Amino acid sequence: MEFYYYFIFAAAFFTLQLLVWNLVRTLAWLSHLTPRNRKILLAAALTALNMLPAAAFLRLGISFKWIGALFAVLWLVFIVSTLTFCILKLGRNRAGLEGRLKAAYPLVLTALAAVAVYHAYTPRTVYYSVQIDKPLAEPLRIGLASDLHLGRLVGKRQIDRLAALFAAEKVDMVLLAGDIMDDSTEAYTAGNLQSALRRLKAPLGVYAALGNHDYMVEPQKVRQELEKAGLTVLEDESVSPDGRFYVVGRKDDMVKNRRQADALLAGVDTEKPVFLVEHRPTEFPKLSTLPVDLAVAGHTHKGQIAPANLIAQAVNFMNYGYRRIGSGHFIVTSGFGFWAVPFRLGSQSEIAVIDVRGTPPARAYGSQ
Repeated sequence: MEFYYYFIFAAAFFTLQLLVWNLVRTLAWLSHLTPRNRKILLAAALTALNMLPAAAFLRLGISFKWIGALFAVLWLVFIVSTLTFCILKLGRNRAGLEGRLKAAYPLVLTALAAVAVYHAYTPRTVYYSVQIDKPLAEPLRIGLASDLHLGRLVGKRQIDRLAALFAAEKVDMVLLAGDIMDDSTEAYTAGNLQSALRRLKAPLGVYAALGNHDYMVEPQKVRQELEKAGLTVLEDESVSPDGRFYVVGRKDDMVKNRRQADALLAGVDTEKPVFLVEHRPTEFPKLSTLPVDLAVAGHTHKGQIAPANLIAQAVNFMNYGYRRIGSGHFIVTSGFGFWAVPFRLGSQSEIAVIDVRGTPPARAYGSQ
């Protein structure tokens, strides 16, 4: 695990250097900088923009969300610059083409940013239908959302939208797969978001597992605030809302004392349907060997900004979507909110609606 984090840090460091170099190259091209001034700008940009991650690691008042926002903006510049320079290299009448590309560059960058913001703030609804191998007298409609990241950028308007979407779909219960808060409850409390979150309701309840951002600063306070809003928080706990099935919620796998899944299921009647919610899909392969009928997760954001979706797909057992393994059904959602900056490219904010059907209950002997 330590090697994994060192690798991520090294990859992020070298990516930052590449993105800063591209920014300087683009600015030099747009403004006709001399070679000397270009070198000065590159040195200044590398110094300044590398100081931000250093300040974040040293906890000098810079949040890692600022680093995420920096990467996102630099990445949009990289996408537009790469496209622009490819067109310039392959095009004819280079002199005339270059002038048109320079004029179009800020327009294209602005349009791409607008598309990214639109995808972040315009959730879609994704539908799944699963057939489980256990008795279920009536179909069950489950609403799923993850990664709300409630705070300064995701507030009352977005919570009201979430509640309205689930209400319109007439879901029987809602599962929230972690990262409900954006690191702490400070912005949640300051914005009085509890009043909005109380409107998120379902006939059989709203059940939440906590994610890595919920555990980041004050997990007990996060739990308290969610429970005040009427949510049921499940941290290695299970509940049977109406006696027909169980909902099992797990702690995030960053928590050292998280219970093993098989031990957690020991207290559950697995003859009944078991629906498990956790933040990360890392243990889905193991869950496929256990009597779990449906497991749901989030965390990946489907990469949030392409081509990070390809990276997320490479490092996660499941990055997004649905998979059936054995008798179990597994779903990873891209998330309702976003992290650091309201940008989504190659992904879109979403909720999922899961229609679950089971086998008919056995009829009593001699019944008509």
